Amino acid sequence: MQRLTQMLSSQEEASAVYVTLAHRWHPEIRRRADEHHQELVQAWRQQNADAAISIMSGHAALPIEMNDPEERRA
Repeated sequence: MQRLTQMLSSQEEASAVYVTLAHRWHPEIRRRADEHHQELVQAWRQQNADAAISIMSGHAALPIEMNDPEERRA
């Protein structure tokens, strides 16, 4: 459990800059991220690992959208 906690903390630190910029440049990303968070809680409550994996696949890509100029204009 300690190793998992360290891994998650490391990922959080590494992604913080991208997440912050994504929220600033594309406010819709924040709304979608909040929606994903709620979906993840629901998947956890249902013990549905497949749903959680699917949600996280899209969620992790949200900040990357800020690198696409067309996404920033949307």
